[in-house]
Amino acid sequence: MKTLAKPILGAVYMVEENLSLERHYHDLEQIKKKGLHVIVMWPPVSPWDSEDGVSYSFKTVDKIMDKCHELGLQVIVELEGQNPSFQFAPDYLFKPEHSTVSDRARHWVNYYHPEVIENMAIYIRLVANHFKNHPALYGYDVFNEVNFHSTDIYSVNAFRKWLENKYVTVPNLNKIWKRFYTSFDQVHLTNLRANYSRWSSLRPWLDFEDFRADSIKDFVKTWGDLIREIDPAHPIIADNSWSMTTFDTTILGNDDWKVASVVDCFGLSVYPQSWDVRLREDPCAVAQIYRGGISAGKESQKKPIMISELQTHNQTALAKGSSVFDEIRIWTWQAFAHGAEGLIYWKWNPFTAGFQVGGRGMTSADGTPNERADQAAECAQVLTQHGSYFLGREIYNHHVYLTYNPVCDRFTDIILPDDHGLYRKSIKAWYQYLWEKGIQPTFVKPNDISNIKDHKKAILIAPLLSMVSASDNKGIKEYIKKGGKFIADGRFAIVDENGYAFEHAPGDLIETMGFKEMDFISPYDAKELSFERFSRVWLKSGKAELTSDKGDAVIVSTENTLYLASPFGVDLPNAQVRKKLDQYFDKNLCADIEVKQKSNQVDLVISKGKGTMISVINYGKQAETVVVKLDCTGKIKNFWPRTKAQIDGSIVSFTVPSRDVGTIVIE
Repeated sequence: MKTLAKPILGAVYMVEENLSLERHYHDLEQIKKKGLHVIVMWPPVSPWDSEDGVSYSFKTVDKIMDKCHELGLQVIVELEGQNPSFQFAPDYLFKPEHSTVSDRARHWVNYYHPEVIENMAIYIRLVANHFKNHPALYGYDVFNEVNFHSTDIYSVNAFRKWLENKYVTVPNLNKIWKRFYTSFDQVHLTNLRANYSRWSSLRPWLDFEDFRADSIKDFVKTWGDLIREIDPAHPIIADNSWSMTTFDTTILGNDDWKVASVVDCFGLSVYPQSWDVRLREDPCAVAQIYRGGISAGKESQKKPIMISELQTHNQTALAKGSSVFDEIRIWTWQAFAHGAEGLIYWKWNPFTAGFQVGGRGMTSADGTPNERADQAAECAQVLTQHGSYFLGREIYNHHVYLTYNPVCDRFTDIILPDDHGLYRKSIKAWYQYLWEKGIQPTFVKPNDISNIKDHKKAILIAPLLSMVSASDNKGIKEYIKKGGKFIADGRFAIVDENGYAFEHAPGDLIETMGFKEMDFISPYDAKELSFERFSRVWLKSGKAELTSDKGDAVIVSTENTLYLASPFGVDLPNAQVRKKLDQYFDKNLCADIEVKQKSNQVDLVISKGKGTMISVINYGKQAETVVVKLDCTGKIKNFWPRTKAQIDGSIVSFTVPSRDVGTIVIE
């Protein structure tokens, strides 16, 4: 696994024409004083310095870079992800035909337009050639908050090529799409999402979303390769928003796993208290964001992870409910506890203009650092003293894995327009159930199941996985054959990867799971066991672990599988089902490390690396104590003086004050 040389802690710093050079220098000095050692600089050019006031120039940004070197600050140069006018698409080069055609694109410039491709290449080469030898340069963020959506002709042509690569022949496409083309050039986007197109096949819509994710990956790779040709020494970074396990991917088109595969370091943008998100009191939800992104990048692709943007303060000057108080310390330390090796705050100064004027920032408008900067400084001090402990860590997951399938996610949203996000709610419910037990599961895509090695100890859970491909079937069977435990819930494996229904569910896994689905009922009313969604099954070789008064199996087991006939946690909660699950985990969960005590106000993360690390993030309003039985013993090194810890043999007791954080290492 790749790691960073040392943990990164810094802030985005916007170079602004309306701020004096003296103010810029003062800001950088304050950043250094607070113990931060990296800035993400945007824009990477300062066109206002040029003779005509619009052409590329580096005069001001060079002075920023030189000042950073003088102060010992390192710089990540951000190339794309903000206003394109400051980057590769200055207005004097822009033409209307360069625009995206979209109802959801964040950027107005179409990356598939030939002239945009050329302008982007010129811009990237210019920036890389200029900065490659600067001693303050840390690396390049080639795409911040990746996203793309357009239905223009250039994007359509790219989609047609993508389809040809996937289907090879037009008859293959026609068979899956239920259409009647004679050429790939006849594919248009105008009718793919029409009601009667969806009525026949969902694959056209699903294919376009897959194409978007592949396009973003290809953009990131192309731009990164342009830099590598000039500067192979500095890392390439790109970042997604949130974790795709928590977010509707059709908004941005992103795929965490795919982007992570083509960069040197993968990033996440995290805003727990902005827009319509309110997670100030929800440690589990923030933990899932971190866990999902780190599973995709660090654990699947073996790349170091950083939080490329973390919210600092108000959304805008007049927004309500988005203020940040003591959360900088909490969110920052939670990220490092979960395995992030770097974190960048968005941003150092509040916005001076535009839609978010007065919003964000760790300073007052005049540049004076505030209490949020003080919290960052406290985290920086601990990381400076103990930084080596936070590199290359492996999160202890109790050998539990959660399956996430983005195509199944989108399929579920398409067929349930009035219950949007049901698949993600199911993922969240399972994650929270495990999290409350002190388990931090690893998220895996179905094609990652074959990479699971700890079969004899492993428990793999497939929440609401209605879509299962032939290769998924094979992977699940092989995993179970090697001794892995497998849990699924309703409705499991009812369609293949193209959305075509199996004659009998669960597809090719009937023998493996020990049952066959006979009917789907909503609602299902039975004494003490009522469900909004319920699959009535016929038992083949499976055993009913829980039965309704109507005689229907509610939970079915075989030697290595467990099936819940209703989606767990997304409809009506049921105490009997949860009790049976608790008993299952008590019996089958690997007991190498046991969480003896933990409240739901606490995010508990245990990791292996340089010593065994226990981190506690306490969102609660009173002190909380966790008790853990470890697979080792030793002496405690305590990183946070406000916390108390003791060890008795292999039993660790760790107390963290209210609204505070703590980390200890046993070595």
